Amino acid sequence: MEMLLNSTARGADPASLAALYQGIAMQSSSLHEYMCPQCGYINAIAGSEICNMYLAQYANCYSCDTKLEIVPADGMNEMINLVISEADEEALFR
Repeated sequence: MEMLLNSTARGADPASLAALYQGIAMQSSSLHEYMCPQCGYINAIAGSEICNMYLAQYANCYSCDTKLEIVPADGMNEMINLVISEADEEALFR
């Protein structure tokens, strides 16, 4: 699903992106937004794509294509916090 977002979001107008996100939100239980630490763009990941808590997952920023590390963590009131950082080059090849 994230690849769909990644390939569709680039160059799309805001109304199309809103419709895309709404469609994805309807397909999954939730949509989590996170900010790219490199460019500040707001990205999104479907709740169904969050595989393992406290284990790093990787994605590219939709705007600047920076490789990001996403670590889901337990938040307050049964919410999920996403800890986002630029992925370490060595971690990408492990």
